[in-house]
Formats: sequence, structure tokens, C-alpha cells
Amino acid sequence: MSLIKLSRFRMWMLPSDSTNGIARKNFGTIRIKLLRAPVFLDVAYVLAALAVMIIMIATLGAFGVGVGLDVFPIGEDNNWIDMLRRGSGADAARLLWAIDHRNPLSPWWYIAARKIILNFGSGLFALRYGIAGVLAISSYYMVVAVASPKARAFALGLAMLVVVWMANRYTEQIIWNFHGALAASLLSVASYAHFLAEGRRRHVLYAISMIIWFIAFATYTIQCGAVLAIVYLAFRHAPVVQSGVLRSIIRRACAAILDTGPYLVLFGLFLLIWQTTMGVGVAESFSLHFSVAGLLGSFREGIWSSDLAQFYARVTSSPDRVVFIASGITCCIIAFLALQWRERVAPANSSIITLPQLIDLVVVLACIAAPTVALESSSAVWTAGTRWPMIYQLTTPALLLSLLALLLAFTSQPGLLRVRLWVGVVSVAIGLGVSLSLGHNQVQIEITRNEKFVRDSMLRLVSEDFALGRQAPLQVLVMLDKASQLRWRSVDTISPVIARVWLQRDDVSFRLIPWYPAPSSYWTSWWPIRFGPDSEGVSNAKVWGGTVPYQQIRIIKISGHSARRLTTADRADFAGLEVEWNRDRPITLPSVDPAQLCPVIWSADRDVLSSGWSAGERDSKGPVRWTISRSARLTLPAGCHSRSILRVVVAYAISMRNIEHLTLRINGEKLHYRRSVADGNVVYEADVPPTSLTAGSLLNIDFDVDALDTLPGAARQFGVAVRRVELLPTENLTLPTDQNR
Repeated sequence: MSLIKLSRFRMWMLPSDSTNGIARKNFGTIRIKLLRAPVFLDVAYVLAALAVMIIMIATLGAFGVGVGLDVFPIGEDNNWIDMLRRGSGADAARLLWAIDHRNPLSPWWYIAARKIILNFGSGLFALRYGIAGVLAISSYYMVVAVASPKARAFALGLAMLVVVWMANRYTEQIIWNFHGALAASLLSVASYAHFLAEGRRRHVLYAISMIIWFIAFATYTIQCGAVLAIVYLAFRHAPVVQSGVLRSIIRRACAAILDTGPYLVLFGLFLLIWQTTMGVGVAESFSLHFSVAGLLGSFREGIWSSDLAQFYARVTSSPDRVVFIASGITCCIIAFLALQWRERVAPANSSIITLPQLIDLVVVLACIAAPTVALESSSAVWTAGTRWPMIYQLTTPALLLSLLALLLAFTSQPGLLRVRLWVGVVSVAIGLGVSLSLGHNQVQIEITRNEKFVRDSMLRLVSEDFALGRQAPLQVLVMLDKASQLRWRSVDTISPVIARVWLQRDDVSFRLIPWYPAPSSYWTSWWPIRFGPDSEGVSNAKVWGGTVPYQQIRIIKISGHSARRLTTADRADFAGLEVEWNRDRPITLPSVDPAQLCPVIWSADRDVLSSGWSAGERDSKGPVRWTISRSARLTLPAGCHSRSILRVVVAYAISMRNIEHLTLRINGEKLHYRRSVADGNVVYEADVPPTSLTAGSLLNIDFDVDALDTLPGAARQFGVAVRRVELLPTENLTLPTDQNR
């Protein structure tokens, strides 16, 4: 009997408890080895750094520090939300292509994450942090693949620093998919380097590299630089057996051409397709003219970005700067202790990274950044420093650590001292990154709060008009005070898009009353708002120009934490703003009597701010309106402040399930209702405490059903058909309903 068979026979002869014990012991040994595996530990450290960053922001926010996770879409984020709402699937991608003939795969990142973006207010913010983790792990893999596993200490330091280096010029989240493209570039280079390390035998790695590179540059075209890195690696590691320098160079060049030829053909075909599908006249807008000054400026921004001064100012000028600095020091200490423990469990190479490995790494990163430099040195639109924010979450930490590694190489010998010095400088860099990121997050929170306040104030104004029976279209002019102006991130040209996102309709929009001169000569003709005589109306009340009659104009003034509807205004009210006054008397606009807003009564034939509803219909008993989403919302003005009754009159539903399981919420609070039948309708009545009515200036009433019903041949789905919604103070309940209409 062979030794293997004998071993199996003895194992079979053991009692079952002994067998299970051995199995558990073996599993435990495997698990311990896995947990102590260098790659597993390093990835765990990167993810732990991201988790600590997020937990720290949430904890500080809970204790009243001006940071938090409640960052909602701001600025250009609204363009993407608008396209996702107006188009499903490929339609959203076509909407982008119609206005911006670039980056054809870019919208598909948003389409893939549609549910996260549309169902969660902080969905884009979460994607930004999630992609930061992907970028960090991709940078780790790239360093290990290019510089060999012996450079794990450098790879881990870079990955941990990338994941906490969240400060950026862009306070909105539009860079998240561009960082995804950057991660794809790194993975493409890493896969090719892995292919070389495997002796060019695993061709699947070569194919993966090419596919991922296509995803990178089709998402963000200037992420095409990875092919330059692949050319360098192919030339550097080509198998050469001939003697002689010239022959060696020729053989290396041939190997590089053969390896990178398919990449270049793929990119060339992409450019041809791009030119074919580009609109007439669009190509001229992408004209490039190289300049040495632009080249030097781009180099300067890449080496030492001017944004760093802005990040520093965000921290030092913050009222919470002591907390931010203390948090950075705390993270520095934690990182130092954690990295020291890792060196004991899974020691890294004592040299950190050798000089040839460091040169390879720097060249690869320079190749990836090369298209950014080329664009900024040749474009009149994307000037020096404007495109670096798309990649400097990687390049700035990489440059910093490369210089530190070079300094250690010349000032210390490989060994324990160098490792400890490396751990120390990486920990300090992590602490610095955390402090800068907290300052950045605070700015995001301030912008979010400001824009949410403006949004809610505008919704209140419009809902008041609708509650009083006034009709759309309406054009709201927003007057911001100095503090709000500083916190307003969005360019006025996207105000119509923001209005469509906020109000989910096209016939109510807004424009900011400008407080600075036109930033472009192309905007001069429509930039100042002109108040003409009553017979002429208001010129340039809309972005890109146009005249609106006074009966459709509303003006809201934001001052601090208060918002006020202006019913009269004169020339002096617009002092310091870009306004032309061509009137001989003040403006008079519709007013609102608060007493008219309680009780609040809405019927299905009245206009209202809503989402998830069909257009109004009529049956034999009067108007009805269907809910066509599992969660439909009505937004009404909060005019009642005492204990009230919410009464909802539902005409019918296709299935009794939606009648019996209808859920009602007011400002997010679930209501417990009484259900009855009156005149063939189902009536829901629920007590609403004053705390729910005084929580804000709006009443958001949600109608939730478990599932929507379908009918053969119908293009829409159905929830419940609602006739009427009433919010009545308890002292008004004795009045007949018709008298309250």
C-alpha cells in the first residue's frame, strides 16, 4: 500500500471527532496563514484606512463639527441626475452625446449606478469614496506589478495615502468616474506588467490589459497614456539575446512595437469612430495649439498644484481647524502603530524600493500623466491646472513618496532604520491627507446646506402659489446675500437644469440675479437682468435670454438662514447686482396671506409640486390622479402648526392590495391611519402631531405601495387613484368639507 493510501486509510480509521478536530485545526491554520499573507494584509490596510476616514467624518459630524456624509448633488452633478431622469438606459447616454461629443463610455458609469444615484441623496458622494478605494487598490497592484512584489512597502504607503487624499478643486462628485478611468489605466499597465512577469505565457493578462485600457480612454479620453507606459515596459523588459547595443535596441524596439501595435490600432479605430459620430462644427471646438508657456505651466501644476494652497486655507481658516489638525495627528499615530505591527507580522523589503524600480515607477506615472500635460499645454479652454484635478489624487501622493524614497536611499542604509523612517514619513503624509480631506468635506457640507436651503425656499414659494390656485409657468429670480454667494457652487448656466432636478418639471425655473460681470464675452448680451415697464416685462429673466411677463415673475431673497418673497422692489433693492432698471416705479408682485395656507386642501385637478404621479383625469365622480411610482410624493406648503388631521380620499385601485397596504408618510414619518368608505371612495384619516408640521417649511406627503399594478395594453403602471388630500386643524373638523374647498 502506498504512503498516500496508507495515510488516507489511517485518517478513515480515526474516530469522527478526531477527524473533525484535525479538519478544524487545518482550517484554522489556513485561515491564519491567509490573514497573515502580505497581499491580504495590505488590501485590508487600504480598506481599513478608507473605513476609518468615513467613520471619522461621520463621528465628527455627529458631535457638531462641520463635516458629514450628507453631501447631496451640487453643481454639475445635477446634469447627470437630469439625464438619468429624462432617459432610461441608452437614452441617457444619447442625451449626453447630444450636448457633449466626448467620452462615450462616461454616461454608462452613471447608468450602471442609476439606483444608487437616484434613490439616495448622498449616492454620488458614496460612489466618490468607493471609487477612491478602487483607485487605491489599483495603484497598489500597479506598483507591485511594475516594481516587483519587493516594493510592497512603497505600494502600501501609496495606496493608503491615495485613499485618504480626498481634497480636490471639485466640490461636486463629477470626478468619480474619471477616477474610475484612472484606476482602469493603472490596472491596464499592471496587467501587462504581470503578463511580462509571467514570461509572456498568460495571454489572458494581455487581453485584459487591452480591454481595460479601452474602458479607460473611452470613459475619459486623456486616460490614453497607459499605452505609453506599456511601450516603455515592453522595451525595458524585452527578451534580448543578441550582443551589441544597436542590435539590442532594435530587438527591444521590435518587441515594443509588436506588443503595443494592437493597442494603437484599437485607439486609432476609436478616434475614427469618434470623428464620424461627432456633430458638424464640433471638431473645430477641440482645436489645439501647443505653447511652451502652457507646457511649463502644466508641469508646474503637476509638481506643485496651486490647489494645495486652497486646501491649506480651508483647514487654517476653518473654525474647526483644531479638530482637523488633531484628527490628522490621531490618524498619523494610528497609521504608524498599524504599519509597525505589519512589519512584524509580514516584513517588507528593507530597502523599501530600489532605484531602478523607482525609475520604472516614475516613468510609468509620467506616461499616464502625459496626455494631461499635452492637453493643458495646447488648449485655450483647458489651461494649466484645469485637468490635473482628475488625476492628482494619485500623482501628488506618488510624487511625494517618490521624493521621500529617493531621499531615504541617499541618506540611510537598507535595514530596520530605513523601514522605520519610511513608516514615519508615510504616517505623517496620511495625517496631512486626513486634515486636508476634512477641510474639503466641510466646504462640501456648507455648499450642500446652502443649496438645500435655497431649494426648499424655492419649493415653498412655488407650492404657496399652487396652493392658492395660481398657475405655471413661473420664473423665479433668486437674490443671494454675500454669505450665500460664497457657498453657491453652480454656474448660472445650469440653473434651468438644477430647477428641473429640484422641481421635476419644465414650466417652473429660476435664475440667479448675477452679482459679478459676465465671465465670457459670449454671455454679455443676456447677462444683466433688465426690468422694463409693465407692458414689456423682464428681459434676460432666463438663462440665455428671453423676456418674461411680470405675472410670471417671482423674486426670493436669501439672507442668512431666512428666505423672503419680495412683493415690491425698487432700484435700490438691486444695488451692487448686475441689473438694469428701466422703470419709473417699483415692481409689484403677487403676495401670500399665511392664513390662506391652513387648512391645506388639494384636489386632483389642481397643480402641485409632485413626483411619481400621472396627469389629472376625470371620471363620473370628478377628478382623479394615479400614483405611478411605488413611492409618490406631494409637496405642499406647511401652513398649519397645531395638531391636525390628514385626510386622503382614494377613488380606487386595480388591486385591493394597494388599498389595504397603502403607507402614508409626512416628512418621512409613517402615519397610522383609520380607513373607511364614504360615497364609494376609500377615506384614510391620520393624526398628525405638531412636531411633524413644524419640522420645516414644506409638507412632503408620500404615498407608498408594495407593488404597482399593470393592465394589458397600458404603457404605465398603477398604484392608487387619489381624488383629494386635506390637512385640517382639529378645530376645523366640524366644518363641512365643501366649505373648506
